[in-house]
Amino acid sequence: MNIMLAAILERTREIASAVPSALAVWIIIRQFVIEAVLISFAGGLIGVILGFVMSQLIAWLAGWSTVVTIGSILLAFCVSISVG
Repeated sequence: MNIMLAAILERTREIASAVPSALAVWIIIRQFVIEAVLISFAGGLIGVILGFVMSQLIAWLAGWSTVVTIGSILLAFCVSISVG
């Protein structure tokens, strides 16, 4: 969410100059929604991969057995997408 906020704050002048028409407002909103979804999707995917790899690494180093279920992966990914 901080990345999305920074993206909006960096483009404040660009947004202000494009706002006069109603169509431009819709285009700007659509652009930010698409950007937020893509960032959330990429972050969720990276998080799931990193979590799986780390659990396997910890299991290997500690000699434990870990179980990563599809349900836990989907839950983590859906939470990431919904936050974004």
